[in-house]
Amino acid sequence: MQAFVYPAEWNVLQNDVHEGHTYTITNFNVRAVYGSLRPVSSPWSIIFTQYTVVQPLMDVPVAIPNHKFEFVSFGDIPQLTQSYPQFQSLTNSIGEFDTPPVLVLASVKANCHFGAIRITSLPSTKIYVNLQDASTAIMRQRFMAAMYDSLSFLDTSRTTWRIKVRVTRMWASVSAGSEGKDGLQGFNLILLDDNNTHVQAFVYADNWRAYSNEIVEGATMKILMLHNFRQISLV
Repeated sequence: MQAFVYPAEWNVLQNDVHEGHTYTITNFNVRAVYGSLRPVSSPWSIIFTQYTVVQPLMDVPVAIPNHKFEFVSFGDIPQLTQSYPQFQSLTNSIGEFDTPPVLVLASVKANCHFGAIRITSLPSTKIYVNLQDASTAIMRQRFMAAMYDSLSFLDTSRTTWRIKVRVTRMWASVSAGSEGKDGLQGFNLILLDDNNTHVQAFVYADNWRAYSNEIVEGATMKILMLHNFRQISLV
């Protein structure tokens, strides 16, 4: 069943409600669903009020599954686009599965565009992948690669890069300060990505405080995701 929380109530509950967790919920309103959004097939929806109480079920065995799918076959989509534009889930298999499905699209929108069926995502859309299937690993690698920029593609055109790297080396850069005192300028890093490309990075001393606990030289389990940085040419 779908539930809706108005902004005033969400400001109170947003730190207490997390996706995938289980709760007891009391004191709420129930109304018939309206509008075109139909993430589930129930004709009713729950409305949270200022009196709604949400309590987490901690360390209590609960016989509630993680997901529930209501499959729609591809062959039925053309007839349903007019009467029911929002679908719970779609699959390209019909009948019993010999093996688990590779991909499930939940809460997507299907419509007819110039005679062709088009499926688009919504804020509520989720993609569930069968992690045990060999082809899934290939898809995941392709999606992950598309999420990050290769170090070999970096240039000075923008600052919104996003990279996945390992810090292979790091060292402090110190200069002679006033009155004979050495001053810390920042830290140099050598970054290496999964395409075997490496570059030098520099973090100024003032910015290092924000990263000093996150960046560890040669950490075998720590992969850093960096974004919004600036590239300069070495002269």
